[in-house]
Amino acid sequence: MGPVNLFIGGLYNQYKVNFALAGGGKQDTTVNTYMVGAGGKYAYGPFYFNAEGQYGKNPNNGDGFVTLIPSVMAFDPTTNKSEDSEYWAGQGVIGFKLSDMISFEGGYVYQYGKVKDPSINQDFEQTTGIWYVQSVISPAKNFYIVPEIGDIDYQNLKVAGVNTKLGDLLWFGIKWQINF
Repeated sequence: MGPVNLFIGGLYNQYKVNFALAGGGKQDTTVNTYMVGAGGKYAYGPFYFNAEGQYGKNPNNGDGFVTLIPSVMAFDPTTNKSEDSEYWAGQGVIGFKLSDMISFEGGYVYQYGKVKDPSINQDFEQTTGIWYVQSVISPAKNFYIVPEIGDIDYQNLKVAGVNTKLGDLLWFGIKWQINF
């Protein structure tokens, strides 16, 4: 649609997880995972803007509770109860291409996850925010230098109504790349 590019997508996955019970035997449950997302890109001369949003249930199942935010299904094999996680995300990027040799870009990502653990009947809820600024410098064809600075703000983890500030992680790096 001219300078506008729109897209939509999604995924669905279903599988069984087997749990060993304390008194012997096994218990299984079915995990349903899905994600839907939509976004768009807009370019006007040297400027561009990209935005995207996502929603899903149990998107990180298989990774356990080591994910960045609560985004896995919680299951209690002693009661055979499960609770689906809910996940929202959105991101925006704005950029400016000064020339074929140098461009600038910045972006922000917001994430939200929530799940209720049926074994302890407690809600786990977390938000995160990530921003970055970078430049792509190309002094020669197929050679790129990309300095970047950014921050992951883990914001708050809310458990049973109690907020805990988790801190943030600031990074700075430079990537060198040659395409053959």
